[in-house]
Amino acid sequence: MIGFGYQNNLADLFVFFLVSTAGTGMIMTNQNMSRVKMKVRPPDTCFANEDNSFIVSLSNQTKTASYQVEISGQNIKSAKQDIPARATVLNYATWKPTKRGLEQMPRMTLASTFPFSMLRAWKVESEKLQVVVFPQRLGMKQFPKSAGMQDELADVGLFRELRELRPFDSPRRVHWPSSLRNQKLLVRSFEDTQKFSAQYLFNWEMTAHLPNTESRLSQLALWVDLAEQQGCSYGLKVGNFVSAVSSGQNHCQECLRYLALFNEKELLAG
Repeated sequence: MIGFGYQNNLADLFVFFLVSTAGTGMIMTNQNMSRVKMKVRPPDTCFANEDNSFIVSLSNQTKTASYQVEISGQNIKSAKQDIPARATVLNYATWKPTKRGLEQMPRMTLASTFPFSMLRAWKVESEKLQVVVFPQRLGMKQFPKSAGMQDELADVGLFRELRELRPFDSPRRVHWPSSLRNQKLLVRSFEDTQKFSAQYLFNWEMTAHLPNTESRLSQLALWVDLAEQQGCSYGLKVGNFVSAVSSGQNHCQECLRYLALFNEKELLAG
């Protein structure tokens, strides 16, 4: 209207330029997004109230690259990424669930504002994915004495070195003179103890001092995870559930899965 009223061709040119830019941007933004297909791989291990990484596969099988593609969703964070032509890119995102149990992953949105950041094109992941969310790992890292540490194997073999105290170490192995000099707890390590594996049995009664069910489950989940990381053999006994005393990823997943799906009514019934 200003350009028409004042017969200002520059104002008319500016208006038509903005309109053409918006129209071109609309087409390019939609095409940039339509070329990308998304495939979600749920996290193998997922803990409540912790950032859990999972893989999103972004595939572009056309001859034109896509740019500034971003994944978003409830409690999901991801960085923008370019997808080359005829290529598949693995994008690492994080999800922070708020509670344990069998949870459905939030619906994820794939979006881009390329090229002018004026308009936004998106597509929503239609596949519904369910994940077993383990209890949050919280509590005391030191294993309880009643879990059954094998102290008789602590001093087998030739002395090898002094190292920092680990959760499964017996307090009687602490070398106090060296600990005082270095201002940290150091324990004696022996050559032949590597062939022995400390064994633990974690049970529900060990967490009786904690205030509620969720904190007790978190403590047990922490002990199971620490025992697995340290290469110990361990078992879990809660109510009618008694696992084998073993180690390995499958065994760890079995114990944590039970804690994730734990129902207090089963414990009372048992």
